[in-house]
Amino acid sequence: MTCGILCRCWADGYDWRATEQWLNLLPHFTTCIDDVDIHFVHLRSAHPDAIPLVLTHGWPGSLLEFEQVLAPLARGDRAESFHLVCPSLPGYGFSGKPTEPGWDIHRIARAWAVLMSRLGYDRWPRPAVTGGPAFPPASRCSIRGG
Repeated sequence: MTCGILCRCWADGYDWRATEQWLNLLPHFTTCIDDVDIHFVHLRSAHPDAIPLVLTHGWPGSLLEFEQVLAPLARGDRAESFHLVCPSLPGYGFSGKPTEPGWDIHRIARAWAVLMSRLGYDRWPRPAVTGGPAFPPASRCSIRGG
């Protein structure tokens, strides 16, 4: 895609108001972890025993990456429904910017564990991730304790 095509798409084809409306429907929250304000969406399933699930966007990225999956994941039947927690990476989206270095994938994982604990979750699936040197290939999902 050329820069001109991309610019025309943003100027003439992208409906920011629809995106804004979708964002405004979500339950947004913030909490401070390690001196950084962390923004997150906490979309609870109607099923109280649904499994909690953390969805973390890519870098650089945002919550918009999950636009097509949030409703189906939260509103599935009892066996396929999740309580969704979608934090914004520190320094991205609506999260605050860290004032010190060191916010690598390990520190972010620890911050998400703190977040999940604060929300009352002590167990949640930790999906295997494939791609990049920080994420070796994997093919299983394990249950992570807070």
